[in-house]
Amino acid sequence: MMGSGIKGPCLDCPDRNASCHGKTEDGAWRCSRWAAYQAEQETFRAKAAEDFKRVEVAMGYKRESRLRNAKRRTSLERRRRK
Repeated sequence: MMGSGIKGPCLDCPDRNASCHGKTEDGAWRCSRWAAYQAEQETFRAKAAEDFKRVEVAMGYKRESRLRNAKRRTSLERRRRK
């Protein structure tokens, strides 16, 4: 499965043949439906990468925050023991 939840256009295509997913010499897709599907896939992948980056930044922030708070707690406990 190429994309999550994005259905390919070739299942019921009357023009489906062995070479319709290829590109011509000038780099264009042979099948316009497949070209639209590939563009949709690229949009989906770009959004997924952006979402992944956003989550990664948030998780990094949480991790750093936990470390800062743990250091602060440790330092406060040391002060109380003195």
